[in-house]
Amino acid sequence: MISASSTDGLVGALASDELPAPTVGDLVVQSVSDGVWRVRDGRLPEHDALCVLGVIEEAGGSFDALAVGRGLKRSTFASLDEAIPFFARQ
Repeated sequence: MISASSTDGLVGALASDELPAPTVGDLVVQSVSDGVWRVRDGRLPEHDALCVLGVIEEAGGSFDALAVGRGLKRSTFASLDEAIPFFARQ
């Protein structure tokens, strides 16, 4: 986890659109219910709404990824593992 002082820098950078896109290693995937996962940027505090990158939902054998942020982006994948990197490319 990152310290409060480094968080201030990230939030300031985000406000000025300078925070680089997260890498796959920065992503944190958390189950929120059966077949639904929240994907967040682990570089930001969990209580910060800006950390939420989107959700993945299992539906009919596929995994729908919905990225939020600068507009909505959606894509479908064959597995959860294939869906996760979608959020690093946003």
